[in-house]
Amino acid sequence: MLDRKLGQADVIAREHDGIHVFRYDPNKNEWRELGSHASVRPFADTDAGGTDWTQPKHYSTIQLADLTGDGVAELVGRGRDGMQVWQWDPANESWTQLSAGGELADDQGFGEEPYYSTIRLVDLDRDGVAELVVRAAAGMQTYKWRSNVWTMIAANGPFGDAAGFLTGKRYNSVRTFVDATGRAWLYGLPVGAGDAGSGAIQIHRWRKDHWEHIQTLPLPGSGWDRESQFATLTAADIQGDAEPEFLVRGPRGLHSYTLRGRPLSMHSQSFTDAQGWNLAEQYRTLKTATAILGSSSESTARTLIIGRGSKGLEAYKFTGQWEVAAETNFPQYCANIRDSSAKCVAYQAISKTLDPNQLDIRSQYTQAKYTYNTFINFQNTVLHMANPIGPDNAAAFAAVQSEMAQELGYAATVKAWFGNNSLLMNQQYKDVSGLLNQAVDDVN
Repeated sequence: MLDRKLGQADVIAREHDGIHVFRYDPNKNEWRELGSHASVRPFADTDAGGTDWTQPKHYSTIQLADLTGDGVAELVGRGRDGMQVWQWDPANESWTQLSAGGELADDQGFGEEPYYSTIRLVDLDRDGVAELVVRAAAGMQTYKWRSNVWTMIAANGPFGDAAGFLTGKRYNSVRTFVDATGRAWLYGLPVGAGDAGSGAIQIHRWRKDHWEHIQTLPLPGSGWDRESQFATLTAADIQGDAEPEFLVRGPRGLHSYTLRGRPLSMHSQSFTDAQGWNLAEQYRTLKTATAILGSSSESTARTLIIGRGSKGLEAYKFTGQWEVAAETNFPQYCANIRDSSAKCVAYQAISKTLDPNQLDIRSQYTQAKYTYNTFINFQNTVLHMANPIGPDNAAAFAAVQSEMAQELGYAATVKAWFGNNSLLMNQQYKDVSGLLNQAVDDVN
């Protein structure tokens, strides 16, 4: 979110000529590029200072965070000469450079992946302004943004090279987390007390001007030097008690621990090696998300664990035990051509009402002719549809009617997502076309 005061998310992306900002206009149902005619853009492929922003050691460090406390995020990225900071001017829709370099330059060693990949911007002290945290050879370094300069406020913290964080890319386990009360946590997975494959979760909390060690949680078994395990380490409040729990994937499922070291029940129904979760295309998708679950009168916000397995997206919640948070299976109607059940007859009647040539409207969901507005109209039609299968089957019709109305709303939402993506891509295509015409004019 670029401007927190607006409460609206933006799409911010880097193209060959630098950063572009897009904001969705719900009144016009289209994306608008902010500052489309800006003469200066941050992070062009090769900038004035000679940084090649096509290299991951630079472009992968680009982040947004409020460094000044004005509610508008600054744009931060690590250039060849150190951390660059750019300020957004909402009135003029333009960027102004506040810093062209300084700390974390290539010649300070931060052009190496074990260090630049750990750069984080996080509010450590609850003042609404982000600090910079990064792993260096000697351990974690922490900086504060003051008078347009990054000032180091803590050095030689945990997770240095000597603790084994260069081995097998264990530096990819280093994370930060801010809990619901604003407390900032730093955690990672160093080698445990056993051999190179042993592991432990080490937890630190920010205390005014340093990282204080809070807890070390030994992990069972071995294999913790495998990226498919240590790189899944994450913190989340899965119990809803405003304290972080720590989760990490092992060969037989997902381990989770309280801050005080108590192991919670293991999630073994998914996330196992046998199910393919040791493959990068699966374990790298493990994320946490907050979702509203339950009916509108009893809804609660819960932290979920989600990931893409071999059969699609999986979502789980913790309620003392792990449970499926979202079922992917919709009720099936008309299981075969001889099905004469009331629900099958109701479903076919609804399908034919929506499209006279169809007895199975679900088979048409992916057709291009069905737009967002089509599905909204379908939903309204179903909601106001009279029971066509007689009073004896009223309950069956009501159940199918409710399911299909909800389902058509989901279809409309998905169509809107794809429509928004299409609008954004078309806008980018038009912008590139304009640049090409301008280049032709310049040559002529």
